[in-house]
Amino acid sequence: MALKLLVLSHHKTGTVFWIRVLHKLGKLTGLKFLDAMTFERKNTQDAYSREVGEGNWDIYFDGHGGLQHVALDDIDFTGIHSIRNPAHLILSCVNYHQKSSEGWLHVPRQKFGGCTYQQKISSLENFEDKIIFEIENAAGSNIRKMIEITTMPGFVNVDLDLLSLDRNMNISRSLYYELRLEELGIPIRAWMKVIRSNSLWYDSNAAGNHKSTNITEEKAAPIKPFGEKSRAAFKKAFGENLFFSTFIDEIN
Repeated sequence: MALKLLVLSHHKTGTVFWIRVLHKLGKLTGLKFLDAMTFERKNTQDAYSREVGEGNWDIYFDGHGGLQHVALDDIDFTGIHSIRNPAHLILSCVNYHQKSSEGWLHVPRQKFGGCTYQQKISSLENFEDKIIFEIENAAGSNIRKMIEITTMPGFVNVDLDLLSLDRNMNISRSLYYELRLEELGIPIRAWMKVIRSNSLWYDSNAAGNHKSTNITEEKAAPIKPFGEKSRAAFKKAFGENLFFSTFIDEIN
């Protein structure tokens, strides 16, 4: 049974990064790359389920953290789950959702009194209120889904921010061997090349318009905007364990 690579991400945890990396890997190696989100948008549900179910692909990606029609028990796979520090994810959502042209952000919603998601978050004057809004809405949903998948067998949790700052490429090199990518037919030079060319340390424009968090060498992103109110909202939404692991550097 041929080994397959499954990669899952969530909104603002590396979707654009992984699409670019995996698409390029497919071109360099001849492996068939299936981007589940793009394929599903362009085809019928029946065509999508047939394409996935028949297994005529080597690399599978879903930027919504989904595994529709993928029977994990029936395939030999190695997996990546792209994650971020939840505080970084929330700040990224706050910034991105106020400027992005993504369609779902511009649909009027009864929940917001007829305002769109972008109009609603942009109308909040206090930045901390914007953080709380994201905790209660899109960012909060993404974090819950991310937490759910972190314990899924067969997947390696990869921190996007740490990978983006991995100048020595130690994380990338370790991943190559942990994921058994040589068995898949991916040469280590090809893997390192595509990771490097799409990393922010190598090209600060690699993320394009999707870069919405201030990534620095000292920390993957500052979490100072979280004040007492938003930290209380975070703890209430996700529990004390995630709160302490998220803000551990400041607590210590």
